[in-house]
Amino acid sequence: MSGWAWSSNIGWISFNCADQGVCGTSDYGVMVGSNGNLQGYAWSSNIGWIKFGDLSGFPSGSGTTSADANLSGGKMTGWGRALAGMDKFDGWDGWISLSGKSPNYGVA
Repeated sequence: MSGWAWSSNIGWISFNCADQGVCGTSDYGVMVGSNGNLQGYAWSSNIGWIKFGDLSGFPSGSGTTSADANLSGGKMTGWGRALAGMDKFDGWDGWISLSGKSPNYGVA
């Protein structure tokens, strides 16, 4: 994958080191596997590394899908995880939901 995502809470998220021209010093990227699952790391200058794939212990509720992030039919479901959120004690756990039903939202 390449390009950027925007969140009003997080800011810009880069999905490939080529987006910023930093592959020589920070080689990262998110790939879509043959099964549609996302795998790898994205970067946000506001929250740090975001991991996709090989996650567990997903939150549930609000019509979310308790699984790794997946791209199917042009829509994303599942979760990514901001790694910095794993060590915070401010009530934010770092999980990023890619779709849900209450309210209805999603990445397409």
